[in-house]
Amino acid sequence: MPERLTNRLSETWLQAAVVGSLWASFEIIIGSFLHNLRVPFAGTILSFASVGLIIAFLQIWKSRGMVWRAGLIAALLKSISPSAIILGPMVGIFTEALIIEFFLILMGRNIFSYLVGGAFAVLSSLLHKVVSLLITYGFDLVIIVEQLYLYLIRQLGIERGDPVLLIVIIMLVYMVVGMFGAILGFLGGKKAGQILSHPEKNIVPDKSASFFNTTVEKRSSPWFLLFHLICIIACLFLINRLPIWYSVLPSLAYASFCLYTYRASMRSFRKPSFWIWFMAITLLAAIFWNGLSKGDLWDLEGLLVGLKMNLRAVVILTGFAAMSRELRNPIIRTVLYHHGFANVYHAVGLAFSVLPGVIDSLPGVRKLISMPVGSLGMIVRNATDIYPTLQKELSDQTRVIIISGEVQEGKTTFLLELVSLLKSQNVPIKGFIAKGIHKEEGRIGYDLVDVEIDASEQYIRIEKLPSAYRHGKYYFSPEGLEFGRKILQKADKQNTSLIIIDEVGPVELKGKGWAEEIERLVNNSRIPQLWVVCKPILNRAMRQWNIGEVLLIDISTDSVEEELIHIMEFIS
Repeated sequence: MPERLTNRLSETWLQAAVVGSLWASFEIIIGSFLHNLRVPFAGTILSFASVGLIIAFLQIWKSRGMVWRAGLIAALLKSISPSAIILGPMVGIFTEALIIEFFLILMGRNIFSYLVGGAFAVLSSLLHKVVSLLITYGFDLVIIVEQLYLYLIRQLGIERGDPVLLIVIIMLVYMVVGMFGAILGFLGGKKAGQILSHPEKNIVPDKSASFFNTTVEKRSSPWFLLFHLICIIACLFLINRLPIWYSVLPSLAYASFCLYTYRASMRSFRKPSFWIWFMAITLLAAIFWNGLSKGDLWDLEGLLVGLKMNLRAVVILTGFAAMSRELRNPIIRTVLYHHGFANVYHAVGLAFSVLPGVIDSLPGVRKLISMPVGSLGMIVRNATDIYPTLQKELSDQTRVIIISGEVQEGKTTFLLELVSLLKSQNVPIKGFIAKGIHKEEGRIGYDLVDVEIDASEQYIRIEKLPSAYRHGKYYFSPEGLEFGRKILQKADKQNTSLIIIDEVGPVELKGKGWAEEIERLVNNSRIPQLWVVCKPILNRAMRQWNIGEVLLIDISTDSVEEELIHIMEFIS
């Protein structure tokens, strides 16, 4: 029996795709605005905006589990941000979503749960910042801050200062900000329900956009993530356990490697603020490490501690920037397709396709500030109109039959028998088959055969061909490529029930061969296609293009006669 794979998403996942794309838009637009103006507490402001957005949507859509799904989608879309370090913000976005979802489950959908969820979601931005500082500089930072605090209260003439009280006050301020964001979202959601649907801009998915695009040839590997993780742990171990003289060389060597390899992601090191903070940490450690107990303004032990903290920070910042860059690697992204995460994969792909339109439809920051409730209500109202657009996009996606097997297992033989049976059933088919060409020494290449008229053209040879494109040991004939392209270009312009492409291989995954024609057919034609794909690249081929339902046939277990019925049903 063939396996039938579908990307038909549930209502909850589709709604999450809409909310996630809008959430990511907020992060990109408002985040860029705050970054350019050097506004302090930018993370807190973004958390406040995110809480308002999520609570507003909860007044329109009631699906359980929508919030954490939207957070996951927004976090993944955050990986396309131009920011140097994206790992921390991605974790922060998803954490906020989980917190709000937790209180919705615990307390139900009511204003009280919105207030509590919003309060703790914004508070998480403070905790996230604290944890980030501790990871970057270590727990020595706590000692320095404590000594600085004690020094300041002595200078102010305060006999006894309670740092716990100060921490509680700061936390309460953050929670009040979160509650205010929840109230704003609640009112904005109610306002959205009163607005008639009349979107100012019709948002159409960009079918050519692919979040998981792997057509760019790039020297990259998932193992790079593990490499950086091991290097960071090793450097931190040396810094914590050995004198600075022994740890400085390996740490700086790793940091230099990251700075050179990931130059575009190391913009933070070119900012004056980084070096100002670097000097400040060193001076504060030198002065306050021993709390001025020695009576000297300058303490050598504190100076070494400060230098160690900054060495640790350099390792963390360069290492995390490198890991953030690797998270953009399509190989890492497409791991989502495995182990039951296909829904995430498809939802993120849909959200990414409408992301430019969503960003373009947002009001300006000034309008958001001057008319927060009305602006939020209009944003939510317009965004809900994207939902039917995504539904239609899913229903219009091209269905594909995939004949899969190992290398030289008999896929073409299977396909030849299938084409013969389809013709006997008077099924109008177009496309081509790559037929093996042999000599005494074995297979020397392939010729393309037009399945409609049996015309053929030289396509691939192991010996060098004039003006041929080379991949591995094979040379691809320009005449053969043009022959196949013409067949595919006319395939969707005539009476056709099935378009056959033999085969979709590594060349197509790199954007060559039939990749351009497949892209055109997938985006502009609803005619079902049949691909021949080797098993080692099967999952990559299914992820490469925005295809719909897939009928997967394994030639090692399925016979042609048995599959004909399923194929006829599938293409009809």
